[in-house]
Amino acid sequence: MEEPLTLRFERDGYAILPRIVAEDEISALRTLFLSEMKGRGEPEKSEGPLLDVAIKSPEVFRILRNRRFIGELSEILGPGFLVVPHSSVALNSFGQFHTDTMAPVMDGETFPHEEGYRLVTVGIYLQDNTEPGGGLRVVPGSHHLPDPFIHMMREKERKRDRYHNHKFLQFLNRVFRYKLFDFNRPFRNFEGELNLPSKAGDAVVFDMRLVHSASHPRRPGGAPPYGDKLAIFFTCGRDNAPTQTYLKWLRALPQNAYLNENRVIDEALQDESRHLGFKLI
Repeated sequence: MEEPLTLRFERDGYAILPRIVAEDEISALRTLFLSEMKGRGEPEKSEGPLLDVAIKSPEVFRILRNRRFIGELSEILGPGFLVVPHSSVALNSFGQFHTDTMAPVMDGETFPHEEGYRLVTVGIYLQDNTEPGGGLRVVPGSHHLPDPFIHMMREKERKRDRYHNHKFLQFLNRVFRYKLFDFNRPFRNFEGELNLPSKAGDAVVFDMRLVHSASHPRRPGGAPPYGDKLAIFFTCGRDNAPTQTYLKWLRALPQNAYLNENRVIDEALQDESRHLGFKLI
């Protein structure tokens, strides 16, 4: 007998929801998003994510019409959950290990530890996560533990400040071809990490407190067989006080001014989302 989704998620901090996007739709989505992103001109713009796609992209909202998907998210989050910023399409995103709650906690926020907290990141990957790195690495169960990155980030900042204020250390680093001081090394791998075996079209749902990283290409040289790495991301949360505190923190960040400036959610879209069992924020 299969273990209930809610129990698996509570224990592990993540779940793979298979075949949320049909196989015959994946190629069309890849073509659409790549055309839109690479048509923006400068390389730095083409590599940047498409933002607010849950309310701006009909193709993304179509995914949210999948009733099995919404039903499984409702099992994890409870009925009437919120789809909140950020939502995005990311291109060739290969980050390092972190938690999605590290930044607010370092800003003094406590909502990740409050009763009733449940905010998740949902990643829908448009390629298989095989050796070339098309998906996500996680540390199962790490959402139950203190966030290790609070100390690690402060230690990284301390070492980096010392380096930038020390001419001799900079000289040594040049002599050793900038290989002597690597402040990001502790963030590249993590004890207990698991490379999730997701397939193109699967949704990976994980607690924002979970230690995770984008899967990196594991074979040296050559382009991956799928070409560019593409993923659609949503943030979802329970309709409660911790989620509202998260939203308040998010909107106060200068880089998120777009969330406060003439941002309108179409009324028909909002009505449909409520009918489907969630609310767009």
